[in-house]
Amino acid sequence: MKTDFFANISHEFRTPLTLILGPVEQMLDKAETQDKNRLLHIRRNARRLLQLVNQLLDLSKIDSGNVSLKVTSGDFVAFLKGLVMSFESLAERKGIALRFSVQPCEGSEPSQGSGKHFFDRDKIEKIFTNLLSNAFKFTHEGGMVSVHVVQINKCRKATAQPDKEEFVKPCMDISVTDTGEGIPAQQLPYIFDRFYQVDSSSQRTHGGTGIGLAMVKQLVELHYGSIRVISNEGKGTTFTISLPLGREHVHQSEFAENFQENEFVPDVQTESLELEFMSLKTDPDSVGKKEKNSKKRPAADRPILLIIEDNADVRAYIREQLETEYIIHEAADGKAGVAQAIEVIPDLVISDVMMPKMDGYEVCHTLKTDERTSHIPVILLTAKAGDEAKLAGLETGADDYILKPFRQQELAVRVRNLISLRRKLRQRFSTATVIKPSEIETTSMDREFLERAIAVVEENIGEEHFTAESLANTVAMSVSQLNRKLNALIDQPAGQLIRTMRLQRAAEMLAKKAGTVAEICYVVGFSDQANFTRSFKKQFGCSPSQYQKSHLK
Repeated sequence: MKTDFFANISHEFRTPLTLILGPVEQMLDKAETQDKNRLLHIRRNARRLLQLVNQLLDLSKIDSGNVSLKVTSGDFVAFLKGLVMSFESLAERKGIALRFSVQPCEGSEPSQGSGKHFFDRDKIEKIFTNLLSNAFKFTHEGGMVSVHVVQINKCRKATAQPDKEEFVKPCMDISVTDTGEGIPAQQLPYIFDRFYQVDSSSQRTHGGTGIGLAMVKQLVELHYGSIRVISNEGKGTTFTISLPLGREHVHQSEFAENFQENEFVPDVQTESLELEFMSLKTDPDSVGKKEKNSKKRPAADRPILLIIEDNADVRAYIREQLETEYIIHEAADGKAGVAQAIEVIPDLVISDVMMPKMDGYEVCHTLKTDERTSHIPVILLTAKAGDEAKLAGLETGADDYILKPFRQQELAVRVRNLISLRRKLRQRFSTATVIKPSEIETTSMDREFLERAIAVVEENIGEEHFTAESLANTVAMSVSQLNRKLNALIDQPAGQLIRTMRLQRAAEMLAKKAGTVAEICYVVGFSDQANFTRSFKKQFGCSPSQYQKSHLK
């Protein structure tokens, strides 16, 4: 029943996917540049989904015994080399060296592409496409992925009795080696188990379903071969497959119907793989990237948004809707997102929940408990629809919570409302002559920060050379961070806050007749009386002497 269910549901998925991919292909031929990019995103992700559905379907067929070999003859080494070289552009994109080498058996010449072997091309392609895609996924820039073929006279054959070894010939030992992250020794026994993932946390760097290696093992054994793995954590992994490539072990029913020698060039589409790798790093050119658009607001008027999302297409989807109204910055994982938030101090953060290095909950908690970023509104995006997941997000201090899939218009409205609400809360402080932290309708951390900043200014109010830079150094922020923080809270940058507080102290002293206008001017840190008079009149609507006279009763 389970096998039938997988088969049926996989077929049900394939129908709408076909109806998506078909029209997309037709529209791509006539699309303009901007629409073409959107359609390419649709096609890439639909193909990725189709690939996953096909893997489920293949597993269900293997389980039910409906998969059999379809053997043809040809040069296995030439076929494998073509398959490996189809990953060349991906290797170049990731900055990884790709190597293919052949070691002939003793007494024979190296294969020049004319060897005659018997194998199922489709199964071999699926086996090595999975192994190579994993190798690239877990290997970092500057690393290497290599495929080494050893032609030997005999090799192990999978048998029902492990204590008995059977050998068939001729045979190939094919090793796929990477210099990637490696697999912990305690997890090696389980990597071929279906749906097993070495890293099952929400912060895992690499996606995956746990289907690929399980299918590889079953396909290798279906091909009368065996697979083994050696791995050193932090150094890399080698998968070695032993495959018999003669014809004596192949049953007559396992030869393809139109059995004949033909050359088959593998058509491996690495586009969906490239999508995965692209999504794990932010293109430096895309940070703050803005397309030419006459409808965009001037940069000075636009709030800054930070999008933290590990999927490149989702980032593009969000950016597409918001970039005309906002300045967009991007980060491809939680850790990089927090670093950018501290550096840029955006007006709002949109963060995915499940991300590598640091998940969305941690991102939100980190931002909300850091004095530099505690005021920034955070919207969390998640595919988890349960109330517990939503509650977990709100408990970290998230200001809003949106379920995937979401409509662009809904996200745009939520963003606009949050920024508008914050702007209204701080507008009343933009021209205030007295700043009271208790009136700030935000977190206790923000009130404490403002109280501390005001206390520092009051302590140095008579210091002529006490500036925004001085205040920033005292509160351990850069001037730009401090200005964006204060603008977000009271709509006044540091310099204006210092001047406001000096003038307020001057007004108090004038009302109490605590000295002459000239004396009070210098007491509150102004070195030029004319400048003091102009600033005072701008803030209070009258000159210092007029203000003093109005308070004499």
